[in-house]
Amino acid sequence: MMEEKQTEWYPLRGDGRALLGRPFFEDARLNAQLAASEGAMWCAKDGIRCVALPYAPQCPFPLVELFCLARVETVCGRECVVYCADAAGVPIMPSIGTKR
Repeated sequence: MMEEKQTEWYPLRGDGRALLGRPFFEDARLNAQLAASEGAMWCAKDGIRCVALPYAPQCPFPLVELFCLARVETVCGRECVVYCADAAGVPIMPSIGTKR
């Protein structure tokens, strides 16, 4: 049985423009909140980009406007809220049962 290759996560600084050539999201408000987030990480797979933001139950939920599109999971040993976007930066529903 072959093991699935682990997704590689990379630090995301600012709104992602420096690494991705454009902001992570198409919405300027979301990018401003993302730029203010400490410890953000990103990955890409099959044309979908995901961003992981550190999460703690006692702290405000990151990018609360996208709450319904959030997936809470462990990323690089930390509990994170994960959001995904298509190549145009439009937030999308996370794949159910599929970890990136």
